[in-house]
Amino acid sequence: MAGIPDMLRSRVKDSPSQRAYTSFVDGRWKHFTWADYEARVRDIALGLIDLGVQRGDVVAILGSTRAEWALCDVGALCAGAVTVGLYPTLQPEGIGSMHYVLDHSEARVIFVENAAFLRARLGPLLAAKLPRVTHIIVWDHDAEAQALDPRVLAYSDLLARGVAAARKAPDAFARACDAARPEDLALLIYTSGTTGNPKGAMLSHGNVCELQKAVAELLPKDDVTRAGGTVSFLPMAHAAERCLAHYGRIQQGYATTFARSMETLLDDLAQAKPTRFGSVPRIFEKVYARVQGELAKASGLKGKLANAAFAAGLRAHKLRQAGEPLDLRTRALAAVFERRIAGPLRDRFGGRCGFFISGAAPIATEILEFFEACGMPTYEAYGLTETTAILTFNRPGALRYGTVGRPIPCVELKIAPDGEVLARGPNIFMGYYKDPAATAEAMEGGWFHTGDIGVIDADGFLKITDRKKNILVTAGGKNITPSNLENEVKNHPLVSYCHLHADKRPFVTALICLDPDTLKALAADKGLGSGGVADLAGKPEVRAAVQAAVDAANARFAQYERIKKFAILPTEFSVDGGELTPTLKVKRKEVDKKYASVIDAMYSGGGAD
Repeated sequence: MAGIPDMLRSRVKDSPSQRAYTSFVDGRWKHFTWADYEARVRDIALGLIDLGVQRGDVVAILGSTRAEWALCDVGALCAGAVTVGLYPTLQPEGIGSMHYVLDHSEARVIFVENAAFLRARLGPLLAAKLPRVTHIIVWDHDAEAQALDPRVLAYSDLLARGVAAARKAPDAFARACDAARPEDLALLIYTSGTTGNPKGAMLSHGNVCELQKAVAELLPKDDVTRAGGTVSFLPMAHAAERCLAHYGRIQQGYATTFARSMETLLDDLAQAKPTRFGSVPRIFEKVYARVQGELAKASGLKGKLANAAFAAGLRAHKLRQAGEPLDLRTRALAAVFERRIAGPLRDRFGGRCGFFISGAAPIATEILEFFEACGMPTYEAYGLTETTAILTFNRPGALRYGTVGRPIPCVELKIAPDGEVLARGPNIFMGYYKDPAATAEAMEGGWFHTGDIGVIDADGFLKITDRKKNILVTAGGKNITPSNLENEVKNHPLVSYCHLHADKRPFVTALICLDPDTLKALAADKGLGSGGVADLAGKPEVRAAVQAAVDAANARFAQYERIKKFAILPTEFSVDGGELTPTLKVKRKEVDKKYASVIDAMYSGGGAD
């Protein structure tokens, strides 16, 4: 397969009348086939060519996850362009900004969702600051958008250009697709930029196609799974949603429903009834925390029954897996677990989803075990932007909790002497755009250096222990892997984020963010009033609950690793606040910098509590 255009044409040839996607259009859900998909992609591709876009030109996309994002991406690729996804959360200017990405990538055309996106994210950059940009194409075009810049063009006008071009030259689209080669640059995906400016990872058509060929060997291929498909809601600028899910739907032929928004996700899941569901861990963590919160506030006989049923449900699942019989009490309580917890939870995800994927960040083993006990097996995957999103994958028949699975078929892994995970294979990127020095460093010795520390067990399963640069070294010379203890604390329903600090310090401290929903329930139970997080965080009852969570987590670790002091922050970490990347990973250095005075105060007394 020469490239992504061939992938699309092969899909349309095999299943032209099957559902490709569903979108909420004019107040109702509307289905589109793969033939519809190709027709729209053709119009976009030929429209771009008519505007003067040439092979190798960069086309940027700024918008929420919706059908137009996917179609414009593939349309631009079929025109021979290189696409760049822009996170809507990027600031217009500054380090890691919208301006930097657009300027560095030399984008010529930008797709933008609507006037609000155009005004808020591109407004300060228009005119002289984006001199290379020739056209700004707005999906939801209106008079306000048109008035913002003379380069604005309505999406409908682009499509009309494509239709006219196809009538004039019926073979033009085929010729454009035929020109794609595996070695051609397809995507520039800029890293989140946790420090400094982001780097543009260059992914070729061959990288994407080789990845999809390998992944196709591992995923279910039955017609029910393909027809049910998935729900799309994660940012399409991210490598996993783009390379694994978006192109995976084309290669494997499974449909998707584009969620209306994050706020409507649960309702959209109920409508779509997907058979696959992929997400970052935070979604699974919040569901688990909510269940734990409900159990914690249940009191009396009802509370005892609920907690006994929860424990029995997990125990029954493990016994069944081991082929061991269930005693009468366990069987009875497990039935309550199924009726009260597992069944309703499956229904929240549409009722027929039997294949879940978690990636982009670590997830606690107990959360994975809980979802599996609920009949919702969740398989953890691991990879980076530079590896076209994935390197390893837990899957049916090859699952080991506590690991991120075995390498996918095209990947070879090894562990460097310092513990760093190294990888090579046809999915490894072409290098960093305009940065040969960073490319040479990342590919030293012909292996991609992931920056992650890990071990490979005797059966080939990879376990990631931490980021190479995240290991904390105390003033006493003790090495501490922060993510392990952070995840233990986060398992408590009251805690949404836990950030450890210990580098060059005498002991470990933590910044704690509280989950607003769980905090509200705790406040109601303790009669603390209805204030917000900032009001409630300082209450002795809240601090006591957090202390209990920290103590329970500490008990699993060596003395030098334990949290000695903690501070409860008045707000949660957020993307807008600068503490999180768009995929909800904590920016460690940004957090340390932003809350330096809070951290320093915990050490001001010298000793630990």
